[in-house]
Amino acid sequence: MHSARRTWKAVILFSISAGCCFTASSQTSQTVRFEKTALSRPFPAAPTNLCGGREEPAASSLRPISNGIDIEPFPCEVSGSSVASVQPLEPCKASGIRASGCTLSRDFVLENLATRGKTGEKISQVRERILDILQGESACTQWYRTKDPNPAATFRTLSFELDLKGQDYIIETKSADELTTFHNPYVARVIQGNGSYATITLNAHGAFFFAMANLEQAPPGGGTLYFRGVRPLQVGPYAGNTMTAQILTLLHEFGHLLELLPIDEGDRDGQSVRNSKEVLRYCRAEIESAAKTKSLFPTQ
Repeated sequence: MHSARRTWKAVILFSISAGCCFTASSQTSQTVRFEKTALSRPFPAAPTNLCGGREEPAASSLRPISNGIDIEPFPCEVSGSSVASVQPLEPCKASGIRASGCTLSRDFVLENLATRGKTGEKISQVRERILDILQGESACTQWYRTKDPNPAATFRTLSFELDLKGQDYIIETKSADELTTFHNPYVARVIQGNGSYATITLNAHGAFFFAMANLEQAPPGGGTLYFRGVRPLQVGPYAGNTMTAQILTLLHEFGHLLELLPIDEGDRDGQSVRNSKEVLRYCRAEIESAAKTKSLFPTQ
């Protein structure tokens, strides 16, 4: 996985080799992240005005999601110096609006995910389990609370987008001393320290959604890649396209948003792997327990 600094270049990064943030390589100690330049239109972020009185939101506020790809500026070079302020659980009271007649907004992130079919349903299931983790009392929750007093409330504000043009194959390379390295498709990415109302980008062809990928070998001196078969994808110790891998991916990215984890853009020196191990250090028990929990969403 991978996180990027804030800048105004359009970039897509992320690979994970036991790591989640913008994973740009497969989830192994030998993975290396790749960068992309095409991003899909994000799921609409939750509105910042959460207090609409008794009125229902206008239908026009539920903007449909395009299946196309938009190339938009993506800040990547300036890391945030502080975590964004946490939105309170009771925004109506916090904003000074009288409690009487003030109702909390619906979960717009969840509603927009529901428009994305099976892909949105899969993300919703993972999101549900992570909210359960962050609303409980555990070493995992306490770790996130060292940066954010209410991590569940912050995570609930996050939106999701898909990179439909993300890398969809693994590249195998060999060094002069015959050391083999596998460069996997990135799994997810975020902007480091972006906090509340940030967007997590998921590679539509990465380990969040797939267990296997084509393996392409690069000739030692460079040249055309050639097909070598297929190879499993992983997120840390977990197989791709499993609930454990998906939960680890999003918790890893959340760690970057709160600056609990250092930037691992490009997975330099295996930093993404070390970051995923740090998440597992505090959250492994909760990840594996949550993966066994029955979802509220029906399977199809």
